Order: sequence, then structure tokens, then C-alpha cells
Amino acid sequence: MTVIAKSIPSFQDASLTPDQLRTALRLCGAVVFGALLHATYGLDLSYGFF
Repeated sequence: MTVIAKSIPSFQDASLTPDQLRTALRLCGAVVFGALLHATYGLDLSYGFF
């Protein structure tokens, strides 16, 4: 736990390039999409459901 606490200030000095930020956002989007697919597996989402 102390290792994580000590490493947090070092991240403040690092700057993200636009490509790194874009990659991180795409990864987050893919994780959210996968979570939604997993959450709705087997759920009837046909037209009659709504």
C-alpha cells in the first residue's frame, strides 16, 4: 500500500501525449462495451421487449 502511495506523486510529473490518451480512452470504451455485453447476455432485447 505504501508503494502505491509513494508512486502517486511521480505520476503528476508525467504528461500524456494525445496518442496515449486516445489509446487509454479506447481501452476504457472497450471495457465498458464488454461489460454491457456481459451484463445483457441472455436478456431479451427484441423489439417486443420495449
